Amino acid sequence: MSFINSFLEQPVRTYKKRKTRSDKKVCTHVWLSDDEYKKIFLAAKKKRKTMTQFCSDIVIRELESTKLFSMIKHEVQFKQTNVKLSQDMHERVVDLAAEWGCIPVRHAVHRILISSLRSEGVL
Repeated sequence: MSFINSFLEQPVRTYKKRKTRSDKKVCTHVWLSDDEYKKIFLAAKKKRKTMTQFCSDIVIRELESTKLFSMIKHEVQFKQTNVKLSQDMHERVVDLAAEWGCIPVRHAVHRILISSLRSEGVL
């Protein structure tokens, strides 16, 4: 439809899609029991880190060095923490989750985190 006044016509806008950052991180929420949460919180504060930084560092270190992780039952609890992984580390976790047969990636991250904390003596 053509208007007499060209100012009334709505221009068609095209937007450019933004590029995604190359260092974009993937956040995974991990459920923790009250006891696990307290112990991780205290260990993180002793190292002067946030819980997210502390847990992310542990998971990354364990993914780079260890290939075997003990079986741990994953239950939904009242508290949770975040684990932020880079794209390539997240791909490793997805591969491990497929290998272990646990469909949610959150279960695989929980397994890696808790088994490494137990081996270090934090839990």
